[in-house]
Formats: sequence, C-alpha cells, structure tokens
Amino acid sequence: WRGTVSANYQNGPLSVFYQLRWIDSLRPGRTNVYAVKKLPVVMYSDLTVTYSMEKFGGDYDFFYTANNLFDQPPTIYPTTSVRGVAFPTLLSLYDSLGRYHTVGVRFPY
Repeated sequence: WRGTVSANYQNGPLSVFYQLRWIDSLRPGRTNVYAVKKLPVVMYSDLTVTYSMEKFGGDYDFFYTANNLFDQPPTIYPTTSVRGVAFPTLLSLYDSLGRYHTVGVRFPY
C-alpha cells in the first residue's frame, strides 16, 4: 500500500503546505530471494512555504520547498544480481536523492 496525506494553511499572503508520503512494508517476490524478508515502512515529509504579493501590476509568489524534509535514506534492496549495475533500491518507489531544496519566484510575463 501507498498513501499521501496533505494539509494546507493560509493566512493572508503566507501559505504553508505539508505532505506526508507513506509506503507500506514490502515483501520481496519469489524471484528475489535475499536475506531481507520484509522491507520496512517508509515515510517522507515535504514542506512548501509561499509568500504572495502584488507588485508592478502582477501577482508574484516567492516559494521555498524542502522535499524529503527529514532526509530519510532509501531502503536498500538489490534490484539486480550484478553488482555495480544499478542503484540498490527500487527507484520507482523510494526517494533516492535525499533531502533537496527548491527556491523560486512565480510571476506573470
């Protein structure tokens, strides 16, 4: 199972968005027989803070985003039997980048 829960708070020009991504424990299939019989539950937190203002005849949004806020490492799980060929996790399921930040401005043009 996988799930996402989010909340948004806005007070005037300031808004805060929080998202929790949840991935349930995973049992490997019969083709992947390793010492790990069950992968643990993983949760990732994302946070975005936005400040909106009207200047120069347009609306401007200044924002900061932190994905994987608590720097949760990916679950180690070999996806191939050949060492050094692939990153040792399920890239389509787990966050392999760690915490990363985005800062920007949205504006009309």
